[in-house]
Amino acid sequence: MTRVFTILIALAACKDSVDEELVRRYMAKIRPDLEKAKAGLVAKNETSAVMVCSSMVNLEDIKKTDATLAVDLAQFCTRDYPLWVMRHAVDKAEAARKLDPKSTFLPDCTDLFYPQAVEDLQTYGTATDETRALEARMTAACPK
Repeated sequence: MTRVFTILIALAACKDSVDEELVRRYMAKIRPDLEKAKAGLVAKNETSAVMVCSSMVNLEDIKKTDATLAVDLAQFCTRDYPLWVMRHAVDKAEAARKLDPKSTFLPDCTDLFYPQAVEDLQTYGTATDETRALEARMTAACPK
């Protein structure tokens, strides 16, 4: 992963003078990383998703080289991953509420990634009826 970040930084910092071989190696790495990230969510491991979504900074360049990959990456990072974060956070909060229905504070109601996921879905215009239903469920499980 360190290599991917090094390449990512090189692409972002030196867009006009990037070595073509470096670009090819970077592009060859994104697709497998994206597939690994998708599989990671199924396994409830989001680490690879966070890493692959850092490639969104180069989305315009990726589009020029591989439009299909750009669409897949954008869909994953602006819809699939934030939606997964929301589902995961809501499920944890509801389970905690079920165990302790009268508690005024539940640590599982303070998922650090949940607010960012909601914001991302709104920012990218990928919020759906499901995301609004998840927000309602979170509010019910974790009233302020």
